[in-house]
Amino acid sequence: MMMTPKKPLDKKNLIKPLIWAVFLLFLVVIGINLSSFVSYFFNKKVTAEKISTPKIYEPVVYPIQDWQSSKKANRLYTEELIHLIGQNPTMDKTLDFYGNEAVLHRFSTLSEPELSLANSDDILELSWYFAHPKDNETDKNLSVRYAQKAYLLASHIYGKDGKTLINAMLNKKSNPKLTGLLLAQCQGYICKLILDKKALHIRDKSTTKSTKD
Repeated sequence: MMMTPKKPLDKKNLIKPLIWAVFLLFLVVIGINLSSFVSYFFNKKVTAEKISTPKIYEPVVYPIQDWQSSKKANRLYTEELIHLIGQNPTMDKTLDFYGNEAVLHRFSTLSEPELSLANSDDILELSWYFAHPKDNETDKNLSVRYAQKAYLLASHIYGKDGKTLINAMLNKKSNPKLTGLLLAQCQGYICKLILDKKALHIRDKSTTKSTKD
């Protein structure tokens, strides 16, 4: 039996598939590089947009013109002033502005920003939280409520001058010069209104009664 001799390989037939294979490989490489470039460009653009548009924090707004005020009292009693700030405070020992013993009346819970009033023989010291624009809305709202109570207290003691005083404190402007005013300042995260009880003739009702007796 005679064997049919094999035909020699046609080199032309091998070149075409090889060219197509190289061409397809080229397209794959181009596609990968193009995808990487698009992804890099897009991410860079998004990052640049984030950097160029910083988050804007809204400042705390104190609508003083809408707040309830009090007429200037003819007589001032510590118990009534405490009642203007709140009811059923927790009480503890503290030191007043001069370092003397005082009673701390705290109107906020331990988990809330501070609202307290320290009462000693000579000093009445109101402290409340002064919110920052970056604070959450809950703390901002509490800060406004606390300032509103301070506004009520100041107007009860000083009348219209008390309104001017709290407005100046909240806007960090110069305070009016008032009798018995030792300190009125909002700095950092706290506002302090410190009053001289004797200069303002602020009395404790219990002491007044015992004196009469």
